[in-house]
This record gives sequence, structure tokens and C-alpha cells, in this order.
Amino acid sequence: MKRKLSIIIALIGGSKVVILDEPSSSMDPVSRRVTWDLLRQYKHNRTILMTTHYMDEADILGDRIAIMVRGTLQCCCSSVFLKRIYGAGYHVVMEREPHCDVEKISAIIHCHVPDATLDKNIGAELSYILPKEYTQRFEALFNDLEKKQKELGITNFGVSITTMEEVFLKVYKLANTQRNTQPIQSPSLKSQNIGQDKKQEMNMPINDERPVSSSLNELHTIKFNSGFPLYFQQFWSMFIKRALFSWRNWKLMLLQIIVILVVTTYLLKAQHKTYDYEPAREMDLSQYGQTIVPYSISGNSGLALELIKNLEIFLKPKNQELQEVQGNITNYILESKKCLEVCIIALSVQVEKDKTVITIFFNNEAYHSAATSLAVLDNILFMSLSGPSASIRVSNKPQPPSLYGSDIGRTDGLEVVLSLAFGMAVIVSSFCLQTATERISKAKHIQFVSGVYLLPYWLSALLCDLIYYFILCCLLLLSRTIYIVLENVGLQSF
Repeated sequence: MKRKLSIIIALIGGSKVVILDEPSSSMDPVSRRVTWDLLRQYKHNRTILMTTHYMDEADILGDRIAIMVRGTLQCCCSSVFLKRIYGAGYHVVMEREPHCDVEKISAIIHCHVPDATLDKNIGAELSYILPKEYTQRFEALFNDLEKKQKELGITNFGVSITTMEEVFLKVYKLANTQRNTQPIQSPSLKSQNIGQDKKQEMNMPINDERPVSSSLNELHTIKFNSGFPLYFQQFWSMFIKRALFSWRNWKLMLLQIIVILVVTTYLLKAQHKTYDYEPAREMDLSQYGQTIVPYSISGNSGLALELIKNLEIFLKPKNQELQEVQGNITNYILESKKCLEVCIIALSVQVEKDKTVITIFFNNEAYHSAATSLAVLDNILFMSLSGPSASIRVSNKPQPPSLYGSDIGRTDGLEVVLSLAFGMAVIVSSFCLQTATERISKAKHIQFVSGVYLLPYWLSALLCDLIYYFILCCLLLLSRTIYIVLENVGLQSF
């Protein structure tokens, strides 16, 4: 029950790597089969490393099977490949009767498969090993055995392929053979080589030792790092690990570079965009719609009458109403509420003994009213001098905005800052990706349990992120420089 519970605990939680040490040991066949089905069902999307002494278990569950003999790895490959390399061939197992003639059976088998060998002859069981090179002759052999089954004393027979148990035993024998193989010499050769061996021993260096003793001495001389060398070793390992993580996630790095370059290009375009300036505005009363132009005349003179006549001619095409005011026009303007709403300009003509005084009034609540009133006065004076058909056209053209110190420049600067902050935020947010991944997969906890110190872990992450950030900043400066160069040569389509 403890083994079943341990297997379930190891599989829950989405574990990506599971290590099992003989999970089905001491289980009954039914429980072992249930455990195999469970492992085959949940082996997808995870790596399971399992040790076992049951070869059938390794054959059923193992995608890759590794065989170790005396602590040394001998082979590691799939079950089919192992059987093809180390398999002896096919086994013919027969159940014989008491009067069975083994020699006749062997003669028939050798007639079809010359290299067949007798494997077992124990009790009522008789087995032969048939090499796999003669598979094309198996049909004729089995037909011959089936026809002469009663004559040869065979109750029944069957064929099976090489099992993993046989592969393991063959690998074990080969390993022991290689380990125990030594050159065998006859006594005469040994006596002849005694002198040569002594000379070779005299010429051998003093430090020549057997491999086993040499490896033991090397183990005793190993010195583990401590203090600053240990910190530096861990720092360098963590740095390489983080660099490899970034290199393997090259798609994310490419996406970040593209985002920051696109944002920078947009900012460069936004800084040099053209503004739609306002068109020139004509200083004319028609810009305000239909208005009333009050006027007053004090005194009598030909110039005053001519000025009023020119004013009427000037205002009539513009659909403006001319209204005469008796008395002081200033009081009329101040007392009349209607005048404050529909009057933009007003005119006063005072005739004195030797001069005529013309006063023009404007409503300061309307835009451009001062310039418009002055334009009307200039027109009626010009018409008095040059005739009724003469006129002066006055327009107001706004100056272009200043590049420095204007509200537009400050707005562009704010857009640049916000856009750069967005681009850099995309980059900085990726720095926590590996740390979050290691935290989810518990790799960070395993590193700390294994002896990694906190300072090298975070310093390596900081250095790797700073290098990546520095590279991106250099790319930004490079893109800015290229844009300026292309702009200077007139290629603003960059």
C-alpha cells in the first residue's frame, strides 16, 4: 500500500519529472498489472525514470531501457533494438513424450536450420534456439514437425522470440567476460617472457599504477570549492543557465526587439509630423453674420456726408445694416442692450470749425473686432480718395507654432515618454519569466536545497538582465542614428 501511495503522490500535481525505484516490488501480479496500466496512462507529457529487476516490466513500460552491470552502463536503447542486437533468435519449445527420440528431432531441425542449437533438455521439456537469419525456413520446419509429430514423440510445440530476461543475461555474461578476460599463455611462453617482463618493469615509470588504485587516489585528492571560489562557481553556473534559457526562447526575444523598434520608429515619425496651420482669415464684418453698424453725425459738412455714403456702399454687399443714432453715440452704445449683442463696430463723425473728427468704436467681446473696425475705416477713407470702386482687403495669417516652448512641443514630448515607457515595460516584464517558470516547476526550490546561495542566484539574474537591457538600448540608439542620417540625406521614408 505504501508503494501505491508513493506512486500516486509522485504523479499528482503535474510533476514533469518522476523518479521511481522499483515501484512494483513485493506486489502481487494483479496489483503489479494495475500499476503498469497507471504508469502507461500518466506517462504522457512527463519524464519517468524507473529502476526495476523485472525484465517484463522494463519491456512493457520502458521507451528506453538502460542495463547496468556492476555500476557500469552497458547499453541504452529501445526494447526492439536490444532484442535485435543481443537476442539469440527464436526459441522452439517442445513438450515430449517418454518415447521421444531427441536425435531424430535434432536431425530434422538441423536439416532446415543448420545453425540451430539445443538449449534445454530437462524432463518433458525440450527447446532449441533458431537463429533469426533462417526465418524464411521456419514454415517448412514447422510443417515437417507437425507431420511427424506422433512419430517423433512430440505432444505439442511452440515458438517464442527472445525475451528481455535473455537479453539481460547475455549482456551480463558479456560484461563479465570482458572483465575477466586475460591473456592465457603456455608455461613455455611464460618462462621465455620472464626476462622481458623484468626488463619492462625496470623501464616502467615509478608512478605507474593500476587503474583502480589510480581512481581511488584521485578521489582522495579531490578538493571542493568553498568561500569565494564557490560563490563565483555558482554565479557563473546560474548566469550560463539564464543565458541558455534566453537563447532557447529566441522567439520571445525577437518579439521584444520588434516591439521596441516599432515603437521607436513611430515616435520618430510623430516628432516630425506636419501640422495643419489655420488658413488666413479676412478681416470683414461678414465673418460675424448680419450685424448693425450705428453711426452719428454732429455738424454738417460735405466730407461727413461723403463718408457716410461710402460706408453705406461698403456695407450693403456684405448684408450689414446701417443705423443712424441721434445724439451721443457713446450713451446709445452703453444703454442699448441690443447694441451689445449685434453691434461689432460703430462710427461717430464730429464736424468742427477747421477739422472733421472720425471716431470708430469696436466691441471687444468679439475676436478680431479691433482689426475689423480699422479695416472698415480705412476702406471708406480710401473710397473717398479713389472712388466708390476702390477697396482694401485685410487678412490675418497666424504665425507658425514655435518648435520650443509651445504647448505642441510639450505634448509630443509627453507622448514620447509614455510610448517609451510602454516599450520598456514590455521588455522589463519578460525578466521575471524564467524565475516564475522555475518557481512553478519547483526547480528554484531544488537549486536552493542543493546548496545554491541566494546572492549568486539573484546577482546572476541581475547581470544577465542588465546585459539584455543594454543591448536593447544600443539598438534604440542605433535606430535613432540611422533615422537622423537618412533624414539628413532626404530619405524620410525610413
